[in-house]
Amino acid sequence: MSSQVLKKHIAETAYNVGYSAKLHFASFEMFEKLPGIISFISLAFGVYALGYIELSNRFTSTTLIVLGIIGVYISLKNNNDEDYENKGIILTDLFNELKHLMSEAKKDDSDIGMLSNTLKDIESRYNQNCASNHIIDLLQK
Repeated sequence: MSSQVLKKHIAETAYNVGYSAKLHFASFEMFEKLPGIISFISLAFGVYALGYIELSNRFTSTTLIVLGIIGVYISLKNNNDEDYENKGIILTDLFNELKHLMSEAKKDDSDIGMLSNTLKDIESRYNQNCASNHIIDLLQK
């Protein structure tokens, strides 16, 4: 493997790892905050609907019920939100390792074989630390 090919592979892997870390943190944030936001909005509109007859119609009531169901669905899937945070931290650490690896690969006297083995190790740890069923996947089903 040439130095240029290795650098390109490191860059592609770093992009994938960085994107995955952000996706894990985004899922963690949504699992943590979305049910509370939905509950607050539903409650606030429910209170206003009591005071203003114009808001008391079938569309508003149906919308509030659907929002409540979405909130309950997300809350039920919320059993492993800390796992997303932990995996996001691990993936961020891997991303930082890849940045250091790229710095090593840019040196003229770098050992391509050792860097390639390190990259394979990082890719293996990356594959082990990716969670499935992110919040975006749940909402699309």
